Amino acid sequence: MHLICDCKNAINRWRSVLDPLYWTQFNSLEGADWIKWNLHKEAGKVFTKKLTWASLFPYICWDIWVTRCNKLFDPNITNEEPSAFPSFFKAYCDQDMIANYSFYKQDSSRGKEHQPLQGHYVTLEVDGSVLQDGRSGCRGILKDEKGGWICGFSCKLTTVPSAIVETRSVHDAQ
Repeated sequence: MHLICDCKNAINRWRSVLDPLYWTQFNSLEGADWIKWNLHKEAGKVFTKKLTWASLFPYICWDIWVTRCNKLFDPNITNEEPSAFPSFFKAYCDQDMIANYSFYKQDSSRGKEHQPLQGHYVTLEVDGSVLQDGRSGCRGILKDEKGGWICGFSCKLTTVPSAIVETRSVHDAQ
């Protein structure tokens, strides 16, 4: 809790995006209550309203954690990000890129009971990944109804966030 919520670096980041009206409540909760509150409250400043707080919150937590780990393992790192603006922009860009893929829409059949497939069909399995140095790619295979291989593909991608690699792997399979 100290690292993500209470240390000076964390406080500066949270204050840069948290609506001041919520600061007392945000700062008084601990552990699971703090996490639950952040996942169910719209606590951001006006400019953050393009995202849900539940979407922005994990980006900020992750960036605080990564900054601390980088500083811990590399003593040459002395500067820390004073605000959560980079986290906001990463979250916003990820959300925007994912939402702009035409296949990434709410599935109207969600909640309906799954019917087993019958007859002739194919299965598409895809995956994407991003390495630490930013290189990314995706791959996939097409199988028949018996699980037999039909064809496969692989694709090298530009440097993009991992969420985009995963969605892009589905897009490239089409």
